[in-house]
Amino acid sequence: MKQLVTILNRSDPTPTAMSIVSNDSDEVHILVVDYESYSGSEKMSLQRIRAWSRGSARGDGFPPNLWLDKLDWVSLDKRGITVQYHQISQLSGFDFSILGNDVIVDLLSGTKEQSGELMRLCQDACKSVEFVITQLNGCNVNLNYGNNAEPKYRLSIKERVWLSTGHVTLIGRAGSPEIGEAVKNWEFKYSDHPLKKKVKLVPVEKDKLMDILQMDGFERGENEGDWLEYFSADVVATWPEVQETARGVKIIPADFENFVSVSFTTMQIRHGDEEQEFNIGTLDSSLLSKPSGTIPKEEYIEWITSSDLNKSQLETIWDNAQIIDNDFIAMLVNGFFVIGECKDRARAIVENHWLKRIFSTSMKLFPTSSIPMLVHSGPKSRRTSIVEIIWPDLKEPLQAMDDYVLSIIPTFTGVEPAPPRSMK
Repeated sequence: MKQLVTILNRSDPTPTAMSIVSNDSDEVHILVVDYESYSGSEKMSLQRIRAWSRGSARGDGFPPNLWLDKLDWVSLDKRGITVQYHQISQLSGFDFSILGNDVIVDLLSGTKEQSGELMRLCQDACKSVEFVITQLNGCNVNLNYGNNAEPKYRLSIKERVWLSTGHVTLIGRAGSPEIGEAVKNWEFKYSDHPLKKKVKLVPVEKDKLMDILQMDGFERGENEGDWLEYFSADVVATWPEVQETARGVKIIPADFENFVSVSFTTMQIRHGDEEQEFNIGTLDSSLLSKPSGTIPKEEYIEWITSSDLNKSQLETIWDNAQIIDNDFIAMLVNGFFVIGECKDRARAIVENHWLKRIFSTSMKLFPTSSIPMLVHSGPKSRRTSIVEIIWPDLKEPLQAMDDYVLSIIPTFTGVEPAPPRSMK
C-alpha cells in the first residue's frame, strides 16, 4: 500500500489537493500543523478540503431537496483513496510508526523550514521514502531520482473554484473540442454599414453554425450574442494547452444563508423590472400572495425548504443565485485560467466597464493565476491590459500565453507589453 504524507496548505488547500490527485497513493496523511494558531479563514481551508475529499460542497445546513448532483465531483473514496487528518502542534508530534515501507512525501505545501524538518523526520523513521514536489501543472518532480511524472488525476474547474473560494460552480455546458474542430475555421463576412466600413465580423450561415454548436431554440432567441459564448468555449477547448473549458459558468454561494439571500434578492429585483420579463409567480402561484408580487423572505425560505420542487423550479432558483456569471472559463494544463468575456459587438473599442468586470471576476476567483480575455466581433485582435481577440483568431492557440503571464504585472503599472505572436 502506497502512503502519501503532505502538509495542509493553511491559506488555500488547493496545493494539498493537487498533491493528493497527482500522486499514485492508496492512503493519504494530511498534517494539520499548529491548528490552534489558525485564523478563521485558515480554518475554513481545512473544512473545504474535507468537503472536497467527500466529493461535495453541500454542508449539513443546506437542504438536500435543493441541491443539484451536477455540482459535485468524484470523491476520493470512489477513487480508492482514504484520508486521515492529523492535528499536531509540530511535525515531530506525528506518529511516523503508522507508515509502512512505501511512502511518498510531497513537499508542495508548508514552509521551507517545515519541508526540511519533514524530510529529516521521514528519513529517520521510514525504511523507504520518496520525496516529490507537485508542480502547478499537476506533474510532480521526484527528488530521489530527478524524474518528472505525469499526474494520476487533475483537478476540475469545479474543484478548483471550491478549494480556492468556497463557492460552488454551475456549468451551463462543457466545452467540446470535437465541436470546436468543426467550427474553428468558420467563414465570416463584414456586416453591412452605411459608410461601408468594416466594423463587425459576422459568421456566414449563422443558423447552421448554431446547429453545430447545439444551441436550442430558447438560447437562439434570448440573446443574439449567446452563440459567441458557445463558439469560444468549444474552439478554445481545441488548444493543446487547455485541460477543460466551460460556457455559462455561474459561481454560487455554498452556504444556505447566502444562497437564499442572493436568489431571493435577485428574483425580487427581476420581478420588479419590466425589461427582465421575469415573474416570480412562475415558480409557484402561492408566491404571488401580494398584489405587488413581493413576498417576505421568511415565506420564500419556507416554500423552498418544504416544497417538492420540480426540475424547472430548481433551475430557476439556482440560475438566480449566482454572485459571478462568466461567459466562459478555460483551465490550462499549466494551472492558469482564462476568464473569458464575450461581446458580439460591432466596435473594437473596449468599454471600461467591460474591463473592470473581467478584472474583478479574475481577481475574485484566481487572483494569481488568471488571464482575462475579451472575445469580440470587432475588426482586429490586440492586447492592452487584457487579451482582446476577435473570434476568428481563436482557431490559433495563443502561442505567447506564457509571455502574457510574465508581462501582466508591468502591464498594470502602465508598461505596454509586446503583442503576442498570434496577434500581429
